[in-house]
Amino acid sequence: RGPSRLECERDGAWRRCAVVRSKSCRWLLVLGVAQVVRPCWAAQPVKCISTGNYVRCAREELPPLGAGKEVRWPTVVGIGPAKSGSSSLFHYMSSLPECAVPATKGEQNFFDNIKKVSSGLSWYHFEGEGLMNMTLLYEKSPSYSASNLAPYTVRMFLGEQAKLIFTTRDILELHSSLYLYLGVDKATVSFADWMRHRIAVHEAKTECFRAELPRLLIPEGDGRQLDMGLRDIHDPTIMDWQSANVVEQALEAECGKIRNAGRSLPKGTMDRPFSFGLPVQALRRWALVFPRTSDQLLCLDLHMRQDRPDYELRRLHDFLGLPAPTEQQLSKFGGQGEHADETAFDRVVQSQAFIYGNGTTAGPPTEAVRITEEDVRDEVSQVYAQITQLSMIDVTCADARFAESLCGSFPRGYEGACE
Repeated sequence: RGPSRLECERDGAWRRCAVVRSKSCRWLLVLGVAQVVRPCWAAQPVKCISTGNYVRCAREELPPLGAGKEVRWPTVVGIGPAKSGSSSLFHYMSSLPECAVPATKGEQNFFDNIKKVSSGLSWYHFEGEGLMNMTLLYEKSPSYSASNLAPYTVRMFLGEQAKLIFTTRDILELHSSLYLYLGVDKATVSFADWMRHRIAVHEAKTECFRAELPRLLIPEGDGRQLDMGLRDIHDPTIMDWQSANVVEQALEAECGKIRNAGRSLPKGTMDRPFSFGLPVQALRRWALVFPRTSDQLLCLDLHMRQDRPDYELRRLHDFLGLPAPTEQQLSKFGGQGEHADETAFDRVVQSQAFIYGNGTTAGPPTEAVRITEEDVRDEVSQVYAQITQLSMIDVTCADARFAESLCGSFPRGYEGACE
């Protein structure tokens, strides 16, 4: 259940907030070295132990590090959304002799899962002979990109020195490729219906956040509500990252159960909310938690990897502190995975034939109407326009320029931010 309220106090220009559910449960979600933390969600204290720079936490006693197997936290985390080139980058990273990847070779989905976080390093899948001597340990999970939990847990567990790689691509191509990747068309749900449903859920959840924020933010010793918007949560001049974490988790507790907006889609077709296709907004949250962005956060654009792979690979090697890439490495970096192209729109239009059949809609014959390819193109174009419009909400030219500084090119789909 959600918290009763948040108590906030002013510290100069900053606001610090803590959740209050009962007299015995007040917390700021911050993990430190060699301390016992009692979060509100845990029935028992969460014990944290440290060896060197590595901290691990669990609800039970943990064996010492190195007991039975070598285990380590990652040093580099991939945080880009699905269908942004994150898998091809993972394959490249796994080919580097200086780099190890999780033993499962899959997506860990650790830092955005509170149950896994509670298990700490005893759950994590980095293990193997000689692991302690590896320079880089890399994991990636697309669910981290727009998660309102992952940036904070990455900072808590890995510290401020963590390195992050955010892969991105044109927002329209991203949503189109995700639609085809999830097989939503095979579930006979049109691209237009799928997107409109995801947008409706996103708007309902955002409206819930806006309604709950002023009710939750109550200055300590003062019954007046703070005049803040959702954008202010990620503004470092207004709120520090620890307080932003508390606020976001409180909002999620109140609004996180919003999963549909009047219609349920087939199971598995809503695995990626609309917010996972908003890279500029996601980068704003990560930059709040990791402010030394030039040292800690690298953005790789899929289009740039296609057009200038040598330039992007040099950027990656410089960021990771690796020697200049070889010709063989360049061929691996530029030749794996899905490349962005100009056919995402056409691929989506072609996929709709499975849904609409031979020129008619699925459904009872009395309700069937003639659907042409031109009709489908018009419908997809309208949805594209809606995606672009919604993606621009609360985005300033400064946000887009900041993303450009990280990605090496202006974020595609956000051109209207600076008009």
